[in-house]
Amino acid sequence: MEKVWRHEKIPESWKKGLIKLAKKGNLKECKNSRGITLLSVMGKILGRIIVDRVRNGVDSRLRKEQAGYRKSRGTTDQVFILRNIIEQVNEWQATLYLNFIDFEKAFDSIHRESLWEIMKKYGIPEKIVRMIQDKTSRMEEEAKRVGLKINLEKTEGMRINARNQEKITIGGQEVKEVDKFTYLGATVCKEGGGMKDLRNRLSKARGTFVRLKKIWSSSSISRRTKMRLYKTLVVPVMLYGCETWKMNKGDDNAVDIFQNKCLRRILHIRWQDHISTDELLERAEMKPLSEEVKRRRWKMIGHILRQDQNNDSNIAMTWAPEGKRKKRKAKNNMETYSGEGKERSRLEVMG
Repeated sequence: MEKVWRHEKIPESWKKGLIKLAKKGNLKECKNSRGITLLSVMGKILGRIIVDRVRNGVDSRLRKEQAGYRKSRGTTDQVFILRNIIEQVNEWQATLYLNFIDFEKAFDSIHRESLWEIMKKYGIPEKIVRMIQDKTSRMEEEAKRVGLKINLEKTEGMRINARNQEKITIGGQEVKEVDKFTYLGATVCKEGGGMKDLRNRLSKARGTFVRLKKIWSSSSISRRTKMRLYKTLVVPVMLYGCETWKMNKGDDNAVDIFQNKCLRRILHIRWQDHISTDELLERAEMKPLSEEVKRRRWKMIGHILRQDQNNDSNIAMTWAPEGKRKKRKAKNNMETYSGEGKERSRLEVMG
């Protein structure tokens, strides 16, 4: 590692490891496959060293819209912003047009020379820039520099409360209109709220749990290990983006029933064994999943309140469009939660 750092030359073996992954669509077409590189352990360590050395200096100069790979700016923040905008647009009967644009091979299409110049302007040491250049040299040689190109097959549009029904086009080609879209792994629909996303999460979590059935039925794996696997592999699938869900009592029951069924399977408790839910949770040393959803929601509110007032998440939480509010009982959206309990979130979450 010291030799590599000193001479700025990375061994070829650290760069190899191309694996082809199938995407959606006809797998006979190359465009529906995606290549990833599973680097060697030493290559990953070097990459981590480089990232740690440039992160602090670069993060403050990145646009606030860039998220998902930055501290305190995860994908959940972006989902929250979009879902809250949709909820408020529906509440105030305003109009909203959404375009979900997909770029063809966006990562491979980056103009490398421009990237190096930007890195230098950001103040990244030239030594680091040269090492990143060497680390990506093989990909740069093999990738065709075509620039960013919109993939119309995967680009979709959504209109909410819109009177104008003219077709949306890009470059003369019509954009497919949808009622729901998978945005950063979360299902976003015209109603906002997140109920379709919750149902989708339940389905995905069930699938994950079923695929691990050999583990749950194994007598050679301890209960403790099974519970750790459940918390690590199943619960995250179920609760991804739950901070942005607008839930009622029925939804709380749905996620709790899902977990109870999983715990019965893991603990080998038959249905004819009549035990209470409290006893089941006590044996598993778990809390109701609905309580975890509430905890994460309050944590999300605290996370937003700690941010700068000009942050997009903070603006979205209190934003209201121009329009006439619907005359009906207020829904339990994120604004309602934050308005009723900002003081509570400051005391219990901000810690």
